[in-house]
Amino acid sequence: MNRAIVVALVAGFVVSACGAQDVGFAEEFALAKDRAVPLKNLIPGTEEYYYYTCLHLQNQGRLDEVDKLLPAWIARVQERNPAILVIEHRQALLRYDKEPAKALEYLTRVMNLRFDHQRQVTAKGQLPAALDAKAVSRETLTARALAANPG
Repeated sequence: MNRAIVVALVAGFVVSACGAQDVGFAEEFALAKDRAVPLKNLIPGTEEYYYYTCLHLQNQGRLDEVDKLLPAWIARVQERNPAILVIEHRQALLRYDKEPAKALEYLTRVMNLRFDHQRQVTAKGQLPAALDAKAVSRETLTARALAANPG
């Protein structure tokens, strides 16, 4: 029997054994030709409604509309939950081309980035400027490896 036919038969049995499963909203939204259509099935004011509406607006480049929707969402849930943070981070990154300084300031603030590190200064001559060729030669390293792992 042809191998492709066997694979198709096995796949058919697996699908029928598992039963037909409903496609979740995330898949329906992602695979829709017009993503505005599945959005109509969401209940306004719900977490999913705000998240997917903002995501859709961002995908369309309508970032100013997301800015108008975010305060209502935050007021509704009374906190900045992970879904809201995802949308806010995306807003900053999507605006980077037009407002790089503002986007970098946002990311620096929310990620608590600091750039105040200083070079460690050591006493002159304490650290070598070059490796000892004999210490890193193939023979030295092979001998060290064989000594550590005999047999």
